[in-house]
Amino acid sequence: MVFGGAWTSFSGRCWRGHWVQLTQKKFLSDDFARTIVYLPDIPMKSKPLTRAWMFAATLATASMALVFSSPVLQDQLDGPKLKTILEGLGHELKVLDSEVGKEKYEFKVNRDELDIYVAAEISPSKNYVWLTVFLGPAPKDSEPAAKFREMLKANSRIQPTQFYITASDKLMLGFAMENRTLTAQVFKRTIDKLAGDVVSTEDLWSSN
Repeated sequence: MVFGGAWTSFSGRCWRGHWVQLTQKKFLSDDFARTIVYLPDIPMKSKPLTRAWMFAATLATASMALVFSSPVLQDQLDGPKLKTILEGLGHELKVLDSEVGKEKYEFKVNRDELDIYVAAEISPSKNYVWLTVFLGPAPKDSEPAAKFREMLKANSRIQPTQFYITASDKLMLGFAMENRTLTAQVFKRTIDKLAGDVVSTEDLWSSN
């Protein structure tokens, strides 16, 4: 059955107190949501009115599940929209990757006389927008473990900004924003925080 661009399927037995599983899928989305409904002990030999009530209750539950769990796909940014927002904030962008669906841009901000190059891209899942800063090569395995320990401790202070190391051994500082209802104001606030975190942790990464 179709409800406003979404389909819903039912499975299970709808009688004598059995559990019924409702599985739904938002149109054009890969995100699933499941709701378990418990129906009262009503025999299948009940009157037509009772059976109609059972169907109505199940239908209402499925509709509520769609409302509360489905993602707002129309609010997600894509590469061109990301570019528009960043340019609207006055940033001069350098295109690091122009492939459709993998767009990545870089821009410079200055904090405390430190030039910080911030990269912006949408995650492969499309669920997050990543703002990242390359800090230099990752500390070598031969370096004291205390260096890694201090970075991990710093994560608890600057979160949701975080230190991480890429598969190619680059030391990064990054911030992942959920890709929904993002505005220019949210971007500005996040960029300011990320830049501030780069400055406040300089003693941890500047020797790399």
